Formats: sequence, structure tokens, C-alpha cells
Amino acid sequence: MKVLRLVEKIVFIVAVVVGAMSIALSLMMDEGAGAVGMMTLGALFFSTASAVLVFLFVGALLRFVPNQVARRIGEGFTLVAFVSAFAIALHGIVNVGGAGMTVYLGLVAVVLYAVSSIIRFIAYIVSVVKPQASKDNPDEDERIQKILKWKKLADDGIITKEEYEQKRVAILGLNEEKE
Repeated sequence: MKVLRLVEKIVFIVAVVVGAMSIALSLMMDEGAGAVGMMTLGALFFSTASAVLVFLFVGALLRFVPNQVARRIGEGFTLVAFVSAFAIALHGIVNVGGAGMTVYLGLVAVVLYAVSSIIRFIAYIVSVVKPQASKDNPDEDERIQKILKWKKLADDGIITKEEYEQKRVAILGLNEEKE
């Protein structure tokens, strides 16, 4: 499962880089002539593509923070950015009359993002299914392995039997009510 998560992160980062290249190229394109030129500073600041670029980078950064709420917000930002990149690419195909480098990069970025989402979904399914399988096999259950380690410490006299029992109860999630 760690391999799936690593592959998902790599594919996502590549998608962000390709998407950023696509958006940056679309920012440099003169929309009227289709030639490379510089936009005015105001047009650059208020353009849709620059907003998409900001959403893309902020979302990508938020996806890797430990806070789950921030990660969800980051996922929403990146989703908006990639849907917008797809719309920009489609706009390039329909209105410019052909598929240039910007369009191809935008489509590749969207496909890579979709692949990373599919890999993330598969990793989630594997993580949900795997814990149920480990409960059937004591050798694979982390809780049992932790309890055995604490039992060895108690048997070796490093901790007391009471400390071992407290740890065992805590690991198993049992609530012993003492009256």
C-alpha cells in the first residue's frame, strides 16, 4: 500500500508540473494571434489562467499537510484547477482551431491527475480491506504484536505486571470498570 501511495504522489506531482507548464504557456500566449507575447501586468494578474495557476499550487501544497481539513481543501483546489485546465485546453482546441503545445500539456495534465485519483482510490480500498484480513491472522495483527512485545518486557521484569495489563487494555481498547 505504501508503494501505491508513493506512485500516486509521484503521478500527482508530475500532473501539477505539467499543468503548471500548460497554464504558464497559455499565460504567455497572445489570445488574438496565437503568438507568444507578453500580456500587460493587469491582464496577467486578473486572467483566468493565473487564478487557475494559484489554485493549482495552493491546492498541491495543501494536499501534503498533516491536517485532514486542509488536505480536503487542497483536493478541492486541485480539482478546480485541473477542471479549469481541461476547459482551457478544450477552448484551445475549439477556438484556436488546432491543438498546440498548451492544449496537449493541459490534456496530459488532466489525464495524469485522473490517474493519480484512481491510484488514490485503489490505495484507499486496499487500506480498508487489509485491516479486516489481518484480524483473521494473529501474526499480521499489529495489536497482538504490540501486546507480545509488552508481555516480553513484563516477563523480563522490565515493567510490572500491572503496567503490562494497563498497556494490554489500552492496546485492545478495553475499558475495565473498577468498582
